[in-house]
Amino acid sequence: MRTRTLLGLGALTLSLAILACSTNPATGRSQFNALSTQQEIAMGQEAAPDLVKEMGGEVARQDLRDYITEIGLKLAASTEGDNLTCPHG
Repeated sequence: MRTRTLLGLGALTLSLAILACSTNPATGRSQFNALSTQQEIAMGQEAAPDLVKEMGGEVARQDLRDYITEIGLKLAASTEGDNLTCPHG
């Protein structure tokens, strides 16, 4: 009985691991993803205010903020993967 239970748990674990895999667009390889893209975005949005505080607040100069946003948009446009919308653009 114990062997059957262990085999069942092993099969369930393997099935869940396979379902949580997706293809990494940068490498073309399959990889395990514990979080969905939407979950990652939600975590980042939740953490953003604390990170801004931790780093001493937002950059005061508008020209520097515009420059940083421009660089971020260029990086986002040249990466692989989902065409996500940049929150600052």
